[in-house]
Amino acid sequence: MGISLKDDYQKLLKIKKKYITTDTIDTSNEKFLAPTTLIPLIYHAKKYNKQIYCNDHTYNYINRILNEKDTSSTSFISNNKNEWK
Repeated sequence: MGISLKDDYQKLLKIKKKYITTDTIDTSNEKFLAPTTLIPLIYHAKKYNKQIYCNDHTYNYINRILNEKDTSSTSFISNNKNEWK
C-alpha cells in the first residue's frame, strides 16, 4: 500500500508540532516532501515568518516551488479579494 493523503497530512502535523515555537522549520531529515505536505508547510512558514531548512535531496524542489510564478499551469486565488492571480 502506498502513501496516502492522510499520511502526508500526518507528516505535516508532525513537522509543524515539532517546530511551532521556533523560527526555523527543519525538514532536513525528510528525503521527500509531497506537495500536499510541502505547500501548507511553506504557507505556514511565510505566514509566521519562519525559515525552512531542507535536505540536500529536496532543496532544488522546494526552491522551485518557492519561486514559482503564475504560469499557464498554475493559478492562485487571493485570500482577500477572491480574484485569480
